Amino acid sequence: MKNYIWVSMLCLISPLFGQDTPARTFEARVYGSAYVLNSRWHTYRPLSVKGFDVGPFSLALSTAKGAIVQELELGYWGGENGLPGYRQELQQMHLRYEYGTYLSRKILNQVRVRIGAGWQVFYQHREEIPTVIGRYLRDRDRVGLGMDFVSHFEVPLRPRLFLDLSLGFLNFTYALNRSYSHNPGLPERQRELTNFELDWLLLRQLRIGIGYRL
Repeated sequence: MKNYIWVSMLCLISPLFGQDTPARTFEARVYGSAYVLNSRWHTYRPLSVKGFDVGPFSLALSTAKGAIVQELELGYWGGENGLPGYRQELQQMHLRYEYGTYLSRKILNQVRVRIGAGWQVFYQHREEIPTVIGRYLRDRDRVGLGMDFVSHFEVPLRPRLFLDLSLGFLNFTYALNRSYSHNPGLPERQRELTNFELDWLLLRQLRIGIGYRL
């Protein structure tokens, strides 16, 4: 009797092992960022058009199984620009995770569309070095979490090479800011300021990426 039970159970579960499952694929990307509206936690060397800043390049690796996509991105940037009375030196880095899905239909039967959400941990350090007499060195640190919804449009260039245009919207940023002034005329407790900041914008980020299917 027990043999009949085992045979019946095997007959029921064997079709599960016989089903085809989608293969896992991997893609590598290089992103270049542009911020349509000035972001207070990303300060880049500005272009000539006011309010349109160019961001750093970052590297990302994504994996997909069926329509589900997960992506991990690492970015770093360092540079300098000018402020009134100061020369600003900046370093920043971020680690970003994105979870999304491909839509079943392509645009013009060519362009793949992906929608999802991203979470980003970032750290920024900058030094404001005085360029005029009467001002003092200032250190600023910023650490926080950014979240947004994002859509990708992947345009094929070659069988494995593609262009990735992504647009971030409903951006939320939570950040802890610390600044320290090296002004000897201030008491020590007044030199350091710390505050928490919540920022959100309906539309912020436009990015262009080059991707390669491994």
